Amino acid sequence: KGHPFSPRCKAAMAAHRLGMSVRAPRLRLACAVLLAAIAVLSFAPSRSGAFVGTLGAPLTVSPSLRATSQPLPRLILAASEQEASDAIMVQDDEEFDDEDTSMVGYPDEALAEYPFDEDPPASWFERRRIDRHKVNMVFFDMYKKPKSFFPHDLRPGDTIRVSFKDPVFPKEAEKDAKVNKGFAVVDYSKTREIFTDGVIMNFKGEYHSRTVHLRTMVGKGIPVGYELIFPMHSPLITGIQVLRRGYIGNNKNAYFVRGLIGKKNQIPIDKEREERDKLYAELREEGRADEIPEPDYPQTENERYPLPVWKQDMDDWDESEYDPAKVDQRTEYQKEILGKWKDKYDPNFKP
Repeated sequence: KGHPFSPRCKAAMAAHRLGMSVRAPRLRLACAVLLAAIAVLSFAPSRSGAFVGTLGAPLTVSPSLRATSQPLPRLILAASEQEASDAIMVQDDEEFDDEDTSMVGYPDEALAEYPFDEDPPASWFERRRIDRHKVNMVFFDMYKKPKSFFPHDLRPGDTIRVSFKDPVFPKEAEKDAKVNKGFAVVDYSKTREIFTDGVIMNFKGEYHSRTVHLRTMVGKGIPVGYELIFPMHSPLITGIQVLRRGYIGNNKNAYFVRGLIGKKNQIPIDKEREERDKLYAELREEGRADEIPEPDYPQTENERYPLPVWKQDMDDWDESEYDPAKVDQRTEYQKEILGKWKDKYDPNFKP
């Protein structure tokens, strides 16, 4: 303790260095004794007296065994066979390295190693780039639910029933919660299956973290709106059932249901999808379930309504062969009426 440059600290550091210097000869002496013991054991003859050798050297035949002209022991043959198999394995490894195609397509600059004070080229970073989609798909394949678990064509505005597992709180947990100010240890091995009904407001998230946002009305007289978020690929979700198909037009989500009050708190029925669900139910009753197409995972806003791609940004775009008639997809009404009105509009016009 004390300042590192104080006389007391300097004396302690000197004593520590002296102790290290005293221990060093002892370590060297112990290593020398250990090496000598290994050398003695390696040069010691075996029980049979037929083999002599040194540490790390190949096995040879002793003169006594060579004089008797006896056949080679199995141990020597096994050693030679092991050497041959090792040579074959090394040759196979070399051939495998020659056939490695993981680095094919990269220039020599991408395969080289650079010091810390030198900036590698862009190809060096490209070879070491991690594909986020591939990494996410590994976890998605681990935790995903099958497509058959989800109903056909789930969209915002549909009323569904979500069944899930709810942990059972024993009386001991309730006592712990009172003692620990509301916190208790939950045992998920004891669960009960319950369900809740609600209107789908939106889907969010990607891969295995996709969630569904539900809104349900609870209470009698003047009900209170509750919103719940369920992870769709959670193992606690046991089932999803469609109760009513809702039509929200071109809306991307159904957040507007928060403003619906009383009798207006209802979304119109989507007749087209209702008829399709009846058709699928009839096919199942007739034993023709194999004719029903496989459902897909619920889609988010960006997947249902992807961003538009300009024709000029496509790979097959050729500026030299540009023809407005092939690109302009407006109707005659848009061209004649809206187009001319747009041309007549002058922001600097003063009446």
